[in-house]
Formats: sequence, structure tokens, C-alpha cells
Amino acid sequence: MVWRTTRTASILAALACIVSSSDAVSKSPSFITQHVTQRSGCHKGLKGIFSRRRRAPVHMQEIKTRPEVTNIRVPDERGRGLDTAEDNRRRRQQSVMALVDEVGTSLLDTVEDASLFWSRQLRSEDELGDEQGPRKHRIVVIGSGWSSHAFIKSIDTHKFDVVIISPRNYFLFTPLLAAASVGTVEYRSITEPMRKANPYASYFEGEATDIFPENRTVRMRTRMQTNDGSKIDLNVPYDTLVFSPGVMSSSFGVKGVYENCYFLKEVDDARRLRSAVQDRFERANIPEVTEEAKRRILTFVVCGGGPTGVEFCGELYDLLSTEFKTLYPKLKSLARVVMIQSGPTILPVFEESLRAVGLNVITTAGVEVALETRVKAVGPYSMTLHNGTELPYGLAVWTAGTGPRKITERLIEKVAVQAEMTSRARKLTIDPWLRVYGTNGSILAMGDCTKMDPILPQTAQVASQQGDYLARMLNRGYDLSTPDDQPPVQPDDKNGDNGDNGAVRKAFNLLRTLGKKEADPFRFFNYGMLAYLGNDKGLAHIQANDLDLIKASGQAGFFLWRSVYFVKQVSLRNRVLVLFDWMKSRMFGRDLSRI
Repeated sequence: MVWRTTRTASILAALACIVSSSDAVSKSPSFITQHVTQRSGCHKGLKGIFSRRRRAPVHMQEIKTRPEVTNIRVPDERGRGLDTAEDNRRRRQQSVMALVDEVGTSLLDTVEDASLFWSRQLRSEDELGDEQGPRKHRIVVIGSGWSSHAFIKSIDTHKFDVVIISPRNYFLFTPLLAAASVGTVEYRSITEPMRKANPYASYFEGEATDIFPENRTVRMRTRMQTNDGSKIDLNVPYDTLVFSPGVMSSSFGVKGVYENCYFLKEVDDARRLRSAVQDRFERANIPEVTEEAKRRILTFVVCGGGPTGVEFCGELYDLLSTEFKTLYPKLKSLARVVMIQSGPTILPVFEESLRAVGLNVITTAGVEVALETRVKAVGPYSMTLHNGTELPYGLAVWTAGTGPRKITERLIEKVAVQAEMTSRARKLTIDPWLRVYGTNGSILAMGDCTKMDPILPQTAQVASQQGDYLARMLNRGYDLSTPDDQPPVQPDDKNGDNGDNGAVRKAFNLLRTLGKKEADPFRFFNYGMLAYLGNDKGLAHIQANDLDLIKASGQAGFFLWRSVYFVKQVSLRNRVLVLFDWMKSRMFGRDLSRI
């Protein structure tokens, strides 16, 4: 409920920014140009001891608005066409109209969600677990990530029998997982039990191992064991399956990754990583260890230059420059952080100017960045790079990418159309209404395990918006069995809505659709990207779809990063706990006890 309110407030704020300043787009790049310096300290390949070299300044060209130029595109020195004043004006007008439409839709959705929320609050506790009454349409949800959590919060459990299957009985706020891995925030501060998201939904703790689309059944493996130690399998029937198991860390065929690297996808990963970082310092602190061995033990290698890898480097830098600098004064000069990125730049999801700022910040802090460098193999004490260089290390963190889970691959093989449509990414192909092709609308999919046209980024905001969209479409009673690529249709309601808020829902449906029976396809509303760089510095690119509103770096970016993630916590409890953790780590330092 609070999430929906903040979403509406964000859109209204974005609209206010556009109306108040017609130069919002053209002025935003100048905010960050002052932070870009000529030296970035990045390196192509690893030769010798990561010798630093000069890097040419990042090219940034401001677009001057000239009234006399309205219908031509002037190329810059790189040969790229630049938008004219007329292009910018037209884009702003289109963005404003899209924002106005989004504001209206969001306001109606918020009020509709509020009516559902309060009807849920007013229901008697005696209804919890009450299976009496007529049989409801059963929705089985696989997963407990961003999309599943948003779906569970928005679905009408008075109308549907909702069952959640996941080995993890909580939702995890993944953007702060890197902070949890070094003790800036605690694990329980960024989790919420799935049962709290919607107490009228049933939760089965277990792993979905197989799906049988022909008889609409999910096979799950529980944690219960028989006398001989084998786990018990159960079959769970469904009328509609909402498939959102997410993805898993992928080694991309690099030998030794799973055996020797740490990952950062789950709470258990952060817990192991937090213990391992401190373990390396305790090992290096033993007097009998040689200085060469200490340097190897205190070499931390991060494979992957995306947001997860960069944020972990930032959090690790904070830990090394504060608590560990004080507690291990003899070791502070031996610690080393290396980032290996296969691409030509870090943070590829950001635009070029912000990428340059991010690269400059982390290299200035002392992180050694090796661009266009690939890992060939990972051993227990060193890794081999593509150019044959051996890099000794004490701890390696793999954030270089993700791959499909086994349950996703099995579903792809069972649906003939999916097996033909899938690519090397091995993701489920869905239509604009998030229906899995070839399942006649009985299986819906969302989140990182899917692909659709147009291609969407693999981010939390995409997944959560998809979860909200699917829940509302089901709540509104659309017929999902229409042929693929044809919109679901809302049938005539002859019997009335059985929900407590049926009259309210009908009223908002009529106002929202203006009598249109066909469902609108899913539309992703892009709010931008955030990243933490360490030392109270961050990057923030705040957008309203294609319209740039704010580009900030340094402490301004850090302020926006913390503000947004504080607001986006899924409950008041999480906000209080995260705020308390931030204050506690600032005042008293991180807790380094090994309990």
C-alpha cells in the first residue's frame, strides 16, 4: 500500500519537475561534468602490477538550443546525429503526455489497491485458513522475489485461492545485499516474511522441481524427510500458474567458479561473504604468515563490473578504510581490491557520462580496474586470465552474470513453442500481457526468467511492476485464454463481483477503461538507476521513461541513493530497521563479532 503511494508521488514529482523547467533535459548533464577528471586509472588487461596509465577525458558535448535550427540533425565530431531544438521540444511534449496518462492510471490503481487493502484489513481473523465455502480459482505462485512479492500484495485473495511455493519464506530487498555482506545493515532488516505480504495466501516451503502443463500440476520437493532420509515430493494443482523463480548465478563455463568463488544473490551468500572477509584478515594477522602470503590473502577480486560488483567494491572499501584500518593497523597497507570486467566499461546500464564518473570514483579510492579482461579459470589460490596472466587472490566474488534455473529449463522443454523460440539465454518467451507462449493463458511469467519484446532490463523495478500488473489484470477478471498476441478480454459480468469491494472495483474499472473491454499490454515505466560507489558517494540517474530529470554523482548521488532505498522498503518495520542500522554503523561502526 505504501509502495503504491510512493510510486504515485514519484510520478507527480516528476511531472512537476517537467512543468517547472522546460530545460530539464538540456541542463541535467552539466551537473556531473564537473566530477569527470582526466585520470581514471583503468587498465586493459593485467600486465605486471596493474601499472596505471593516463586516460583521455570523457567526451561530453552540450547541446545548445538555437531557435534558428529546427528541422535538421547536426552531427557531432564522432558522426552521431544530435537532436535539434524541435526534437527536444517534441520529446518533452510526448513525455509530459505519457506522464499525465501514467499519473491518472497510477492514481486510479492506488485508490483501487487501497480499497482492496482495507477490505483485507477488515476481514475477520477467523477467515485465515478457512477453506469452507465454494471452490475458488486457484493461483499457484512459484518464487518469492520482487515480482512475486508485488503480485501477492496486490492479488485479491477473497476472489482467488493463492498458493506460494518457494524454498525461501521471505522477500529479500536485494539492492542492499552488498551492504549486508559487510555489516552496514543487518540481514533481517532487509527481509519480510511472505506470509506478512498477504496473510490470506497460503505458503508451502519447498522447491518446485517440475511442471506438468497438460494436467496443470506443479511438483514440489519439501524439506520434510522420510525415515530413510529422502525428501517428500508433493503435487500441487493449479488453475493459473504464475511463474517467477528468478535466475541463479552463472559461471558461463569458466572452470572453478562454483568451487572457489563467492556469490551475492541470497542472504546466505552475504552471510558467507561477510564471514569470509573477516576470516582473511584473521589469517593474515597470524605472525608466522609471510608478507607475500599476507598480500595474497588480502587480495580481494571482484569478477564483474555491473551494479552488484561496483556496489560490493564500494561497501568493501568503506569496511577496509574504517573498521579494518583501525583494528588491523599492520595490515591496512597490504589489502588490495581488484575488479575484472570483460567489457570496455563498468556499469554498462548507466549512460556514458555517469559511467565515467563511477570509474573515476572507484579508481581514485584505490580499486584496480581491469577492463576488457576475461577470467579463463579459477583455482583455489589464483585465477588465470585470458591473456595467460596468473592473478593470486585470497577471496574472489563472482558477479559476472546470471543463468536460468533448472525449473525454467524444464518448462521450456515441455512447451514445444518455447523450445523453438528460446535463445542461448534460456528464458521463457512471453507476450505483451505476460502470458507464456503455447500455454493458452494458463501459465503467466514475470521477472528475470522471462524475455519479451521490447527487451526489458533485468532490474527490480521491472519485476515489481510486472507483479502489480498481473495481479490487477487477474483481479479485474480478464479472460487470459485468448490466442497469443491478442489482448485478454474482460467478459460481461452477469453474476456480479463476489469480492467485498466489487462495486468499487467495477466503478474504477469503468473509469479506467472508459468502457474498453481489451486489456492494455504491460508498459514499463522507467524511474532510472542508482548505484553506491563507496566513501559516501553514489550515482543517481532519475528518469521519467525517456526523459532525464536528475543526474547526480558524489554525495548528491549518495543522498538520492539512500533516500530512494529508504522509501522503497516494503514495510514500516523495514524502514525503521534500515535507518537504525545506518545510524548504528555510522556512530559505532560495523559489528565484526564472529558469532
